[in-house]
Amino acid sequence: MKNKRNVVLTFVLLSLTIALTACGTKKLDGDYIGKVNLLFTEISPTLRFKGDKVIEIDEDGSEENEASYKITDNQLDITFSDDNTVTAELSKDKKSFIVSQSSIPFLKDVKFIKQEK
Repeated sequence: MKNKRNVVLTFVLLSLTIALTACGTKKLDGDYIGKVNLLFTEISPTLRFKGDKVIEIDEDGSEENEASYKITDNQLDITFSDDNTVTAELSKDKKSFIVSQSSIPFLKDVKFIKQEK
């Protein structure tokens, strides 16, 4: 009986540890793609998150601008080296975000969605 209780307690503690670790992550990973309508054309900006950096990817797949980012609660703040900034609301599952403020005018209100591999 005591052995069974120990197994159940161990399982519960392990489950809580995994759940709390996943909830507390402050990093994003992978490519997030948005859709922007500019006059009569549509562009799809891509932001690649790697470690504590985010890199803007151009239409040819080349890396362009590098930025740093931080996550506070569900807010994502991106700061590029040329002092352009982007603030976005991050979804709870971290699979998308919507730009709420940006020093880059055409990015405001753009939704970026994580590209699944």
